[in-house]
Amino acid sequence: MATLLSLSLRFENSMTIFSFIFCKLPFTIRLSDVVVTIPLTFMVSFMIAVSECLRGTPCRYDGMAKPDKGARELVKAGAVCICPEVLGGLDTPRSPAEIQGGDGFDVLCGKAKVVNKAGEDVTAQYVKGAEIVLELCKKYGVTEAVLKEKSPSCGSSLIYDGSFTGTLRPGVGVTAALRLRNGITVRDEQSCAETGNKAK
Repeated sequence: MATLLSLSLRFENSMTIFSFIFCKLPFTIRLSDVVVTIPLTFMVSFMIAVSECLRGTPCRYDGMAKPDKGARELVKAGAVCICPEVLGGLDTPRSPAEIQGGDGFDVLCGKAKVVNKAGEDVTAQYVKGAEIVLELCKKYGVTEAVLKEKSPSCGSSLIYDGSFTGTLRPGVGVTAALRLRNGITVRDEQSCAETGNKAK
């Protein structure tokens, strides 16, 4: 009969950071007249990812960071940090980019593209970064992500409309779209930070 040794759940503003379940299962092997009992321990864990700029790393297009108190607490607890644009091969600083012709899902389908303010098509770098991030999420068992809102990579509900006029539209970034396609929950930074604690 399996014995539950401990169950520890840790939450930050309704978000699971880690969930550990330890079970001790007496496993009996009979060899001739010798009975050997082997205790087996199992651990199941769930992890979240955080946009690198929210941790305070200056990796945004303008060479700055967007440190967020709630996100930094998640990092202290062990969250995985990622910047898909840097992973995709883009420099810091870099020309700002926006999605034209749709959102992240449309980019993944080839119906839209990511273009920087200089007019260069950087779709390939954004898709590459999203794919690398997805592999890291699979490697570390990430099930949820806190991402920088409005980003062409990480926007989880709002992105700029591609006109470079500061106009927002509903939609998700390329990395957020690929995560959603693969069953990973995405949220913006306000989901883990108290009002007034966010860096401006």
